[in-house]
Amino acid sequence: MLGHVRYSSGSSKRLFFIEPTKYFDNRFLNLTIFYLALTGVPAAIIITYINVFVGEAKLAEIPEGYIPENYEYHKHPITRWIVKHVLDPPEKNYEKDMHLIAKEMEKSHHYAIEAKARRLMRDRGDGPWSVMPVQDPTVIIRHHKATPDD
Repeated sequence: MLGHVRYSSGSSKRLFFIEPTKYFDNRFLNLTIFYLALTGVPAAIIITYINVFVGEAKLAEIPEGYIPENYEYHKHPITRWIVKHVLDPPEKNYEKDMHLIAKEMEKSHHYAIEAKARRLMRDRGDGPWSVMPVQDPTVIIRHHKATPDD
């Protein structure tokens, strides 16, 4: 094992091993613990308060003529809050899904029309080229010119 020799004040020699620094490892761990404590402690306090003092919902009869909201079907208050304030209602999800299906149907319809147009072009000998109009043959001057600008 090789290492640097360090002479101390006494006559004995001691080896001095060079090691990589642990500063950034310790800094990362300290910041991780700090931010976990910064967010985890209040979250744990709030969740504990809700579970102890608020509690879960009790099943009860629905009054006549009352239509419950979609978040009222969940038992736990935190789940109800997330469904009410964070997630989209099921009607909105349904409309988004129907919009995606309609877009896909429009695309498939467009592709079908494009395939039909390609098939008809192939059958009729048409092509994607454009037609260039030509001059009427009666207006073309066919005799020799005296000057190039005539």
